[in-house]
Amino acid sequence: MGSAASNFLAEINWRLIVDVFEALLTPTIAVVTAYVAYQQWRVNRTRLDLDLYERRLAIYKALEQFHDEINIPGSIRYPMVTKLRSFIAEARFLFPTEIENYLDRLSTKAFRAATLREDLHPDSGEPGLPIGESRNNAANEESKLVDEIRGPMWDESKKLFRKYLTLA
Repeated sequence: MGSAASNFLAEINWRLIVDVFEALLTPTIAVVTAYVAYQQWRVNRTRLDLDLYERRLAIYKALEQFHDEINIPGSIRYPMVTKLRSFIAEARFLFPTEIENYLDRLSTKAFRAATLREDLHPDSGEPGLPIGESRNNAANEESKLVDEIRGPMWDESKKLFRKYLTLA
């Protein structure tokens, strides 16, 4: 048995084996390097997605806070709209156009409702619009805007934001 094994080992072309391993070394290193680079890309992509998610979530939370603030009094004041606008200013850079358009519509309606509220009940303490048709129209328009923002627009916001606030 010993001589058969030694004959077999003696017949092996060791130079050929070394040449084959040398030839395989470079592609092996390339494959391993490519795999490591791919894994780094995936980690960086996941980190970017998480950062984007956190920034988007902060905007959605500000939107939720705005809705909570208007649900209690049932009206909208200028400071509430200003606060909302400052939170959503970054949204145009973080979301697609459909969210930007929604937030523009929301802030426009909220600003209009705040203007009507100020016309009816000025913060300065002065009397608002006098009793009559113009006051009734302003009160009705304000009520409709607030109801739209608290109802259909809030439902729309949850639907729109849901697809951008899921981590896949």
